[in-house]
Amino acid sequence: MRTLGTVFTVASLLALPACALLGKKGAPQTESTSSASTADTAAPAEAAPAPAPAPAAPNLEMRKSAQCLDFKPAELTLGTNGQYQVTEGVSKKDYSGFVKRKPGQFTDGCFFALEEPGQCATMLVDRKKYAAIGNSNDWQLQCVFADKPEDGMITNTDIVPYTVTYLTNKDMILKCGHDQGSDYECHDGNNSARGGEYQKRLDAKNQDLLAVCGFGANSYDDAALKNRYVYCSYYNKQTKKVLFAFDYLRDEIKK
Repeated sequence: MRTLGTVFTVASLLALPACALLGKKGAPQTESTSSASTADTAAPAEAAPAPAPAPAAPNLEMRKSAQCLDFKPAELTLGTNGQYQVTEGVSKKDYSGFVKRKPGQFTDGCFFALEEPGQCATMLVDRKKYAAIGNSNDWQLQCVFADKPEDGMITNTDIVPYTVTYLTNKDMILKCGHDQGSDYECHDGNNSARGGEYQKRLDAKNQDLLAVCGFGANSYDDAALKNRYVYCSYYNKQTKKVLFAFDYLRDEIKK
């Protein structure tokens, strides 16, 4: 009986399908549908970022609109109220002054353009002519957004310049040992001494220094206050005319 049981068992085994003997590894494989399922349930593509706003454009009509006085400033210079470094032996120290200078140019009478956010301009005026048409109360730096001048003068002085003294005498002569190259003269004195030296030159020529800057925007500013041109004019209340006018792009300053 034991032998017959054994033979019966072997015969039974031989009659079984191969897949039953081989288990999962030998079983015929059915076509997987995982790829199709994955494709059908794939996440949608990310939305494209919003396009950058179009660059602002200056108001060309406003550039031609200034009613200029019969004299205009001299030696218009563009540049930056920025940092420079002075080396004395192994000591290095940072100072501020008028750097990155280049000649400016008046167009359309007494208008000039600042070329980038945060740029400044200096100029010299005849002292007698300037004083003859009023004191400080008779002058006003008036600014509007060039794309919407009908909104009126901007009174927020955190957004626009309001004075013509953003640079002073000490900024015009750098301290010796500076890193700005041979085109910039220097004086060894402190701020007061350098300022006094420049004042002597102004007095000798009977001139005064005026300086304005185009304010840059901050990253946290409202979008409506950035990427816009600002038009400013230095208006004289007695004559109803302007000594100069300029515009600049109010946007974030490039480092």
